[in-house]
Amino acid sequence: MSVPFFAISLILYAVQEAGPASAPPVESPFEVKVIRDVVYGKGRVVSAGDAPTTSVKDLLLDAYIPVGAEAPDKAAVILIHGGGFTGGDKTKPRFPDLAQAFAGQGMVCFSINYRLVRDNPPTPGDDPRAHAMFAAIRDTKAAVRWVRANAEKHGVSPDRIGLIGGSAGGYCAVIASITDDDLFASDGPDDPTAADNHPEQSAHVQACVDLWGGAGPYLDRIGPRDPPMLIIHGTEDQLVAFARATELRDKCAEVGLSCVFHPLEGSGHAPWNKEFDSIRQWSMEFLAEHLTSASPAPARH
Repeated sequence: MSVPFFAISLILYAVQEAGPASAPPVESPFEVKVIRDVVYGKGRVVSAGDAPTTSVKDLLLDAYIPVGAEAPDKAAVILIHGGGFTGGDKTKPRFPDLAQAFAGQGMVCFSINYRLVRDNPPTPGDDPRAHAMFAAIRDTKAAVRWVRANAEKHGVSPDRIGLIGGSAGGYCAVIASITDDDLFASDGPDDPTAADNHPEQSAHVQACVDLWGGAGPYLDRIGPRDPPMLIIHGTEDQLVAFARATELRDKCAEVGLSCVFHPLEGSGHAPWNKEFDSIRQWSMEFLAEHLTSASPAPARH
């Protein structure tokens, strides 16, 4: 597969603003068990130097499991960190706090790592950052496929999967939600790791939470059959312009796609310290509505 990849402005490049070590407590009916460094897929990386070599890297996630939630059709939420495609990690603030909160309410959460610029993935693109952006979306879709392939093992419904991402992770969440299965399915036509990433499974999801990410050049791919979106974005964001959020909102309205929009008045990029409680509450309510309802929307095939 060869997919044109467009450069995105540097507004997605900055690392998310760090928050305090722990979030205010939320009353949770379930205890949460965390399983670290589960392999969810494979991706190619290329070493630096005069004689670069290509190797295969394990893609890792942390699973947040609600203890005692026995329902066989629980919602699954995949969390995608930010960091401008150059940094960030599944353990950095504040995604572990969100995962703990969601899992405490009975959702099964998976916080993922994905390949970055330093991995030099051999993917389509004109420069190292474009390569990493493509790989990050491809890895996000691989995580969805892994969750669907392992749904029975974790007691989740394959038709109750949502994405939430911040900044670069928000961009990945949106693009993974609005593109068809054949896009970002592999690193390219000669990718030997594609077969390791459950290509038999759909990568479509049933809900998407975009925290200050946007859709970039893929805006026109949004259609009425895409998953409902929650958009949260600071009005004074100087890294990912607030206009990215409003254009995404307006496109959803144009095509008739369900969208909830929360502008954070006076806030800049990744305002975790200032707005965490609101972000958590809005995200939890949105995901609960669209993933734990009696009849969630089935995956598109």
